[in-house]
Amino acid sequence: CYGYHRNTSPAIDRFADQATLYRDAHTTAPWTLPSHASMFTGLYPFQHGARTYYLNDSELPGAEVEAAVINHNAKGLGDEFETLAERLGLSGYQTAAVMANTIYLKKRYGLNQGFDTYDLKRGPASAINQRVFDWLEGRDRTRPFFLFINYMDTHAPYNARPRPDLLTPTTPHSAKLERRIGESILRNDGELRPGELQLLIDWYDLAIASLDEEIGRLFEQLKQDDLFDDALIIVVSDHGEYFGEKHLSGHSKDVYEGAMAVPLVVKEPRQAAGRIEERPVSLVHVPTLVAAHTLAIDESELPRNWPEPFVLGENHFSRLKDLIHPYAYRFRRSRIALYRDNEKYIHSTDGAHELYDLGADAKEDSNLATSQPQRAASLRAILAESLGAEVELDSIGGGSLNEHDKGLTPEEVKQLKELGYL
Repeated sequence: CYGYHRNTSPAIDRFADQATLYRDAHTTAPWTLPSHASMFTGLYPFQHGARTYYLNDSELPGAEVEAAVINHNAKGLGDEFETLAERLGLSGYQTAAVMANTIYLKKRYGLNQGFDTYDLKRGPASAINQRVFDWLEGRDRTRPFFLFINYMDTHAPYNARPRPDLLTPTTPHSAKLERRIGESILRNDGELRPGELQLLIDWYDLAIASLDEEIGRLFEQLKQDDLFDDALIIVVSDHGEYFGEKHLSGHSKDVYEGAMAVPLVVKEPRQAAGRIEERPVSLVHVPTLVAAHTLAIDESELPRNWPEPFVLGENHFSRLKDLIHPYAYRFRRSRIALYRDNEKYIHSTDGAHELYDLGADAKEDSNLATSQPQRAASLRAILAESLGAEVELDSIGGGSLNEHDKGLTPEEVKQLKELGYL
């Protein structure tokens, strides 16, 4: 439904035929923790603070992480922030989350606030769906409910089950090979072998198709339970994925479109006709989309990030895994992007600012910041005003962690390695 040449998402495409497709949607950050915090609070990362922070060289572990407890550079969502689940719970809703990301959605990061049920266990979409179906079967049917589902099939290691009807890669999926290809892209060392980048894309496309099949299964179950038509259903991604653009792989790391542009498809209660929405939107608008269709939330009480003629996206120093390798120098900076119409301005604390006309240059190949300085300065001024007087543009992303935030247990280190975070 967004124009991809492979038929990887037939279930979501059918869903979009009777929903509202937001063509210009962006995440607030290119990785899980800050983007979920934005979805739940309606705030940008510079406002809610659930993001990565700077660590000195002496605080960073070596590339071979074996210490019993190591430092980390991610901070969770504070208790002082009210979440969508908390607001709905206070209005009588049952609130449940069924999720697969056992790293950044764990309770230590504060995203469980307001959920009566917080079901967190790694597994493919088929297993996640079964847990969802079990919860739906046992819920209190006298009360409305808010259900949040997190899938990980398109997160490395990919759920790249071969699909002869779609494609069969030349090499079976291997998490080890996937990591090697990604590392080669990031190092830009010329060791990427012919066909490997396409192989990575093929695996990702298979993961999308596997996930799409299960999302279709979820929709069918909701219809059988007579829940689909009256429900507000939001399909969205917390971030995208890089496949070689700007010598990037995976996600986090930077604010280019590969990881920042996301799908957002919203079916309103009893909506049957599809439509396209062109205005720029962000994950900070998810609570407002919910508020528009439930009497439980007064829109006037939500954070005022909607409506605006622009949206923002941020990345601060990247995650720990990106800071312990030889290419770490690329990510020791804070970057914030401002989107207005087709313009995209990136302000960088290392002075490497960028300006793109996404209408004419969707791949961000031509940086206009030097050739069009007045245009860049105008957008910089809008960005500075949007951040407010309390945030200094050239030092955005500053701050520090406490010792609780830094410490990781051996089990957490193991999980980080399994999901490619270390």
